[in-house]
Amino acid sequence: MKLKEVLIIEGDASNWQEAISLTADELFNNGCVKNTFKENCILREKQFPTGLPTNVAVAIPHTDAIHVIENAVCILKLKKKVLFNSMQDPNDTVNVDFVFNMSVVDDNKQLQMLQEIIKVVQDSNFLEKAKKMPLQDFKNILQKQWL
Repeated sequence: MKLKEVLIIEGDASNWQEAISLTADELFNNGCVKNTFKENCILREKQFPTGLPTNVAVAIPHTDAIHVIENAVCILKLKKKVLFNSMQDPNDTVNVDFVFNMSVVDDNKQLQMLQEIIKVVQDSNFLEKAKKMPLQDFKNILQKQWL
């Protein structure tokens, strides 16, 4: 699946809502999502948590295509880990290093994009390196795969 944008940011968030807000704001500021996107990502995360307890833990928030303008991903490299509820067991929490917020124009393509992200997050060596690499290098690598 081809994307219009791969956005990479670094930041601090005191909770999962702030982490989602940082990524949603970046997607909005780049014209990828509507102003309803952030609120609906947060609502969806409450119902269907997206924390993944991979070796380098991540969360993959998203919402319905009705709130999306362009296919894109915004990745937040957190300065300090943030707790998200687990996708596997919503009663468990996962201390995540990265948030991959995806905006997909077609609801039927969400699974395809999720699979693309899962390929990246399953490569724990790559994510360990990504924690230390400059944001532009991280972006360049993912743009080769996704654009």
